Amino acid sequence: MTEVAELLTPNTEDIQDKDDAEESKKRKPGRPKNDVWNFFIEIGTRVQGHCGAKCKECGWEKKANAKREELETHIGFRCIKANYQLKEKYMNIIRNRGNLGHSIDDNERPLKKIKSNHNNQQRIDEHYDSLNIMNSKVQMANQALIKLFVCCGIPFHLVQHPFFVDFVKILCPAYLLPSRQQLSADMLNSEISHIQLKINAILENETCLTLGIYI
Repeated sequence: MTEVAELLTPNTEDIQDKDDAEESKKRKPGRPKNDVWNFFIEIGTRVQGHCGAKCKECGWEKKANAKREELETHIGFRCIKANYQLKEKYMNIIRNRGNLGHSIDDNERPLKKIKSNHNNQQRIDEHYDSLNIMNSKVQMANQALIKLFVCCGIPFHLVQHPFFVDFVKILCPAYLLPSRQQLSADMLNSEISHIQLKINAILENETCLTLGIYI
């Protein structure tokens, strides 16, 4: 009887192995999620590894194909219920995303000494255009570019206009212009984050702030 009972009793080890195999099949393939997903709930059907997202803080939704950059931008700029520390964290992430050199404080940027050349002697490298450009110069050009388009109200798509591309290439052949998407998303958000963080730093150092109307 004991042998029959042993045969009829299910093997718990086999059941556990089957459960582990089924659980491994359910796991979603691909890279691990970014930390920003801790503040969002997956919604909608997953298509090619992407799905929609709903903010746990304010309820904002991206119906489909929610990307990390979009979620970071929402937390840093648009979420009205996220606390200041969280918004500041993601504004710093956004600021460093546009290759504008804002990770270095403007006041700490070393100033280059300009040497005067009294004899007006030309250097040999002035007779040809270099095909290499330092990243610091690229960042300065990116800052000037985004300020030009925003402050002058120039449509972002003109950054890829052939005449504008030719104009920039004549001035500096080594500089690669960003795409319209990079200019209107990463670089614009980086500049906005930089300005917002500077304003926050100024306000934190103030002691007497009054909001009102002078009569």
